[in-house]
Amino acid sequence: NSKVCFILGNGPSLNADINEKLDIFRMGDTFCVNDFAETDLYQKIQPEYYVFADPAYWDPIASERFVTMRNALFQQVLSKTSWLLTIFVPFEGKDLFESVFARAPNIGLSFYNTSSLPQGEKILVNILYDLGLCMPAAQNVLIPSLFLSLRLGYQKIILFGADHSWHETI
Repeated sequence: NSKVCFILGNGPSLNADINEKLDIFRMGDTFCVNDFAETDLYQKIQPEYYVFADPAYWDPIASERFVTMRNALFQQVLSKTSWLLTIFVPFEGKDLFESVFARAPNIGLSFYNTSSLPQGEKILVNILYDLGLCMPAAQNVLIPSLFLSLRLGYQKIILFGADHSWHETI
């Protein structure tokens, strides 16, 4: 396992952060999130890990528009991925992701628990974190990406595109 990993968020600075710096990704493993497979960078970087956290990616009652969008994304992941890839998805999405990706020979699925705990005894919380039975509250996909990369033993985590623009429209 590489001691360095990169997490590619979907913030507006991502393209500016990594534009023409693609060689850096050979120094470690890469995590991508959400709709990253729809970008040209997906095949250029060939991330080792793909993290989903938003229930809309598996929720059976998501809007028809979003179901169409997620199905198109899944097809892009299937058609573009020619390298080994592990997709992380919460246990709630297990059935849908298995139905879509189970037969893809180079795509593995790994499921994680999104349960979070209120403040409590640090030793108990740390044990539950170590066992993967809970995690910090996932306010966005970067939280599970960071948590999963730490659980995989990465010692240096470099974030790209970790900014958000949602507050600019309030």
